[in-house]
Amino acid sequence: MRKILLLITCALISSVGAFGAACGSTGDLLSDYISLGSCTITGTDLTFSGWDYTISGNSIPIPASDVTVTPVTGSEEGGFVFNAPWVALSPDLLDADITYTVTCDGCDIDDWALAMGGVGLTGDAFADVGETSPEVSAPLGVGATATLSQLTDSASFAPVGSLSVDKDLTIYGGTKQGAIVSKVSSITNLFSTTATTMTPEPSLAILCIVAVGLIPLARRRLVR
Repeated sequence: MRKILLLITCALISSVGAFGAACGSTGDLLSDYISLGSCTITGTDLTFSGWDYTISGNSIPIPASDVTVTPVTGSEEGGFVFNAPWVALSPDLLDADITYTVTCDGCDIDDWALAMGGVGLTGDAFADVGETSPEVSAPLGVGATATLSQLTDSASFAPVGSLSVDKDLTIYGGTKQGAIVSKVSSITNLFSTTATTMTPEPSLAILCIVAVGLIPLARRRLVR
């Protein structure tokens, strides 16, 4: 009976470690992701953890509970679309910072992409998103004014297993007075992966079975 209980316990622990929570399974708000702590995008080997969100400036604060997060899955990439009513009235400033760590299980990350959408600006207002990680020297940046815009960016880098990602959105309402709204409604972030050749480690389930098999041997030694 003790062997069976030990095997069941090991199997449960192994299944939790192998599968974990799917991104979006417990809600689609950034506040849900922060509470969950860690999740994996279904159909990819990308796990996201350490979520955080800060908002500053003198414009309308947009909390994490007002930011919708949608997982994106491709054949060799994955990521998220963040949607929120980020706005800055003239002459206010809004700064929103999204951070998390992305880890690739059995693969490496070798490319990332950034996009900004739903942009509306007038006068001397501007909006930009910068993305950085201490693991790679390939920052991303998108931005727009009332007359010029670069709304997408991407970069390749030497493959790494994990990235600590910092996404910083800044919206400036400009100096023109009046009910002028500068806005950004979406930020898209994608990661490309490549398979790695690794020596497989014994699974937790196998280690548990071996441990159970050693119980009779340990008993015989104790009896002696």
